[in-house]
Amino acid sequence: MTTWWGLVRSLFLYSRLGRQRVLRHLYHPFVRTDNLAFDLGAHLGDRSVALATLGARVIHIGPQPSAMRCFQWLTHSSNRITVQAEAVGWEPESGELAIRRRTPGVSTLVTNWRSRRTQTNRSVRNVRCDERASAAVPTLDTLIQPYGESCFCKIDVEGHQADVLADLSRSVASLSFEFVPGALDIAVDCIQQLDRLGDTSSTSLTVSRTSTTSSILGGPATM
Repeated sequence: MTTWWGLVRSLFLYSRLGRQRVLRHLYHPFVRTDNLAFDLGAHLGDRSVALATLGARVIHIGPQPSAMRCFQWLTHSSNRITVQAEAVGWEPESGELAIRRRTPGVSTLVTNWRSRRTQTNRSVRNVRCDERASAAVPTLDTLIQPYGESCFCKIDVEGHQADVLADLSRSVASLSFEFVPGALDIAVDCIQQLDRLGDTSSTSLTVSRTSTTSSILGGPATM
C-alpha cells in the first residue's frame, strides 16, 4: 500500500461531518483574529484549518513530504497558513522518520515509541512502520523566533512531546500536547518542562485551563 492511500484514509477520518465544528469549539478560548498559532505534528492539518478559520495565523509543521504536499494542495488558497516540512526536537539536527504507509498519522522520530505503544495499547499493536524518510529537526525556539510570540501551540509528535518542550525558553500563552495510555511518563515529563518555565497556572493545558503541575500530578492544587 502506498503512502497516498494512507493519506486518503486519514483525510476521510479527519474530514468526517462535524469534526471542524468540534475543533473550533475546542480552540476558540485560546485564539483571536490575527493571533499566531503553531500546529506541530500537523499531518493533514485539520487542526490548522480550524485555527485558521478562527482567524489565527497558523504555522503548520510536519515532517512527511507527501502529507505536506497534500495539505498544500488542499489549502493553496489560504493566506493564513504557512507550511513548513520539518520535525521539531530538543536540539537542531536531522533525523530519520519512521512512516507507516497505511496509517501515516502515527509516524514518529522516536525509535522506542513504536515498541512501547504496541506493548501497552492494543489499538496500535499491529502497527508496523514500513518506510523511512529524513527530516530536518529544528527546535521550537528556533521556529518561534522569526514569527514572534504565539498565543497557542499544539504538539502531537508521537512520543516526542517532552523533547520538543525541553528546548523551549519562553512561556507560551496556551498549549496542548498529546498523551496516550501506556506512556503517561511522557505526559509527566511535559508538565515538568512547563513547570520549569514558571507560572504554569497561566499556561493552559487541555485537561484544564487553570491546572497547575502539582494538581495534575496529584499534589496540592493552587489556582
